[in-house]
Amino acid sequence: MAPLDKRERKNAAVFYFITAFLTIAWWILLILIPESRIPFLGQGFSEQFTWVLLTPDLISALAIAIFLGPYVLKNNPAASALAWLHAGGQGYAFCIAVGLAMVDPRAYWGLLGMAFSAGIAMFLAIRIQQLDILWGKFRFRPATSTDPKSHWRRTLVQTAIMWTIFLALIPLTIALFEINVKFSQHWFTFPGQIPSAIIIFIVLGSIGLWSGYVMTHHGNGTPLPSEHATNLVILGPYRHIRNPMALCGTMQGAAVGLAIGSPLIIAYSLLGALAWDILVRHLEEEDLANRFGETYQDYRAKMRCWIPSLRPYLDQDKLQS
Repeated sequence: MAPLDKRERKNAAVFYFITAFLTIAWWILLILIPESRIPFLGQGFSEQFTWVLLTPDLISALAIAIFLGPYVLKNNPAASALAWLHAGGQGYAFCIAVGLAMVDPRAYWGLLGMAFSAGIAMFLAIRIQQLDILWGKFRFRPATSTDPKSHWRRTLVQTAIMWTIFLALIPLTIALFEINVKFSQHWFTFPGQIPSAIIIFIVLGSIGLWSGYVMTHHGNGTPLPSEHATNLVILGPYRHIRNPMALCGTMQGAAVGLAIGSPLIIAYSLLGALAWDILVRHLEEEDLANRFGETYQDYRAKMRCWIPSLRPYLDQDKLQS
């Protein structure tokens, strides 16, 4: 696995600096406005025990984060060990947040915030140490078949499995958990909520399937790394965004959370996107750059990964010629 590039180092440093800033802001809020402790700690959290959290929080979430920012920017060898210490501290704080919220569901927002912080900290620790997360059948390998229909059938099966697991079973498990521990009191409702979520899900699902169809019929492969396309595809949705399937899958997960009204399910979908961006994106881009050289480099420079461009990629080439 390659070292972090300039973009990754910058994003990691920004996260650590934001973590340090929010830690200071959070403690100022707790001290100056005692009522603010309820959404984070719950009603039953004693005044004395609140201060027990101060020292470990200042060490793991503030001091280590402050050092990590410049260490990551400079590729300091100590960054890996510090990243794991920071991730461990955030993970322990997340466990505390879960316990507090289960005792008093009003502390739900502390759990939600720590889920993001602990999740991103763990993803970054894995990335900074350059651990290989794709092995065995999941490694990058070109598709062996040359039949577009076979690729399309396999893509449909892969999509059905992934939708069932990540867009149905996991959100359902989260929803049932929230109901059982009374987190569902934080679910939101608004007029047209379910129809809006269904429309978003269908539209984005259609774009995702379209992307898969274009990949299988023009790329000579499937969207999966283990059976990847052997041709660079810059057609259909790929003319407007580099990874339409990742974006559509993320927003479909958010649409499921929107239909239920669960902030935690929406957070789950966003964390999935962050996990892909931090742990998988660089592997995919490195592989594409090695196989397609300047053509892909030009495409990557002109098209964003997460924000679609209204101006198609080929039209940009025409304007420059």
